[in-house]
Amino acid sequence: MFTTSISDGDLDYMLACSPALEKLAFVLSCTPDLIHLRSRSLRCVLLWIFLADEVAVVDAPLLERLFLLEAPRGEGAESTMMIKIAHAPKLQVLGFLEPGFHRLQIGDNVIEPGTKPSPSTVLPSVKILAFKVNFGVIEDVKMLVAYLRCFPNIETLHIEVNQSAPCIYSVGYLALIPLFISTGNYCFLHYPSLINHLLI
Repeated sequence: MFTTSISDGDLDYMLACSPALEKLAFVLSCTPDLIHLRSRSLRCVLLWIFLADEVAVVDAPLLERLFLLEAPRGEGAESTMMIKIAHAPKLQVLGFLEPGFHRLQIGDNVIEPGTKPSPSTVLPSVKILAFKVNFGVIEDVKMLVAYLRCFPNIETLHIEVNQSAPCIYSVGYLALIPLFISTGNYCFLHYPSLINHLLI
């Protein structure tokens, strides 16, 4: 759906009336403040340039891919978006998560830097994970590490360096790379901007 305006009630009704719908995309659309996904058929959801306070996968047993791209935001610390994953046992691809903007909730657990991995705070089905990170903000880096602990079986990890805000890198951040690698069996880090900056 392109440049579409839809309410939360209309979205719920559309999903309920579309038992064979497998792919859902909103691009440049005025989405509800609360996007709650309940579908027994959805396999792929794309949200690209959308406004919402919360995206919740309430019940999507077949969902395999959830793409969150370029969500506009306001100014200040209150500008956050909650990403809730309640029931998506087949979810394999997730991103881009932005630790400085997205708050992640798995089940009833909101993930914080001190959250310990447990069966109730991990998504073992996810194989491909993508982040957009400002490595110059230590709070974002700590949240990134906390989020990575929630995905014990990732095989491919994409990291895009956020250059929209002032960012000062130091070689010390390279010490975090083993933390990234230790969260999965085989992780391929994609951060050419960071590497180029460190080598200059």
